[in-house]
Amino acid sequence: MPEKHLIPEKEQINFTGEDEIETPIDFVTLGSCIIDDIYQESPPKLLYSNVLGGAGIYAALGARIFREIKGNGVDSKSVGMIVHEGCDFPVDAKVELQSWCLSSIFVRTPHRLTTRGKNVYSKEGVRDFEFLTPKIQVDHAMLSGRFLTSKSYHLICTPIRCIELVKGIMSRRKALKNEHPQWNSDQFQTPFIVWEPMEHCCRPSELQSVFEAMDFVDVFSPNDRELFALFNEDNQGEGTIAQQDLQQYCKTLLAQGFGLKPSAVVVRMGEDGCFVASHTRNVALPAYHTPLKHVKQEDRATWKNRVTDPTGGGNAFLGGYCIGLLMDEWRDLGPGLTAFEGSALVGSISASFAIEQSGMPTLSYHEGKELWNGERSLDRLDVMRERVEKLDITKVSGELFDKFSPWEVSKRSAATGTTSQRLVHRRSTIKDARTRIS
Repeated sequence: MPEKHLIPEKEQINFTGEDEIETPIDFVTLGSCIIDDIYQESPPKLLYSNVLGGAGIYAALGARIFREIKGNGVDSKSVGMIVHEGCDFPVDAKVELQSWCLSSIFVRTPHRLTTRGKNVYSKEGVRDFEFLTPKIQVDHAMLSGRFLTSKSYHLICTPIRCIELVKGIMSRRKALKNEHPQWNSDQFQTPFIVWEPMEHCCRPSELQSVFEAMDFVDVFSPNDRELFALFNEDNQGEGTIAQQDLQQYCKTLLAQGFGLKPSAVVVRMGEDGCFVASHTRNVALPAYHTPLKHVKQEDRATWKNRVTDPTGGGNAFLGGYCIGLLMDEWRDLGPGLTAFEGSALVGSISASFAIEQSGMPTLSYHEGKELWNGERSLDRLDVMRERVEKLDITKVSGELFDKFSPWEVSKRSAATGTTSQRLVHRRSTIKDARTRIS
């Protein structure tokens, strides 16, 4: 049975470094921790059990990969997450999490089982997932004082819950600022909020709710299947979105969501990399392990596909993406990528480590440097920079378009069964809906 109360009593929570406000928090995910069992479909066989998983874990991993322990002026403690620890939480999983040296809040719930999932993979690599125990959500009310000063947040939820979470976070940040006027005001600047939609809410009937939720975030990031499903009733969930449709869907989202603040739609496309659309242009960027289709043949030899299990790659991408918004390492690229575009390179590196095995990558140390699967994250970022420098950005970028001449989605036509777009005035004239939260 699901729990009646979302928030346990204070004594049931282990706050790690709750009051160490001098350690800035760069990233907090409100995704969940799930303990996974992984099966092959045919013949039925259990491959791995008690594997760390869940969107929150992978997002925290993606951020942590670029936040070394006391390294280069940053700190692994700047990455925060909440873990619900049921009575059967595996000891090995907790030890592995603690080895990352995050700022973690372990919510001990001894009266319930840990959230667990079953992953079944077909021979074609298609994953089927189901929960084995009731899921418990992470709520903004669970955030400690430090977590409320974070520079970025990762959300994975429905549109309605997205709005509720952002309102709760911003309201509590405002109250905390009033309680502690002596704290540095930089700690309370408007944070970056990156929203990953739940797959089941990506359908045309939810489009208006998606537009409304986008007013409260900086980045909206569906994967390509979710984006297609958002605009099409008869979604088969397979195949590649035509480039023209991809650009049109992103234009519609940019026009109808976000308000007037700088923002981007980041479409995660697996081995095809990602598509970053803003009000000034759109850019296709590669994944780390696989090149874009137009990469020259002589340059393809440097791309080695080491993908073993794509589970969690998209979540890890967004954790790295959030950190990329705070980094400078990608800014010396010749093509002059924007922050929304350059951060995707960081996200791609985080994803690359997440998908090279089932479960989490191996963290080790050599000569005082952190290695993930035997390599440094910044070394991979250097490789990605070199690859992108060889791309002709004008060929992978869309045309500029007037941010005040956007598109609107018309009602679905019963006669044709299609959805059409037309030019209209921008839906929202609010620069940032978060500034209106009291």
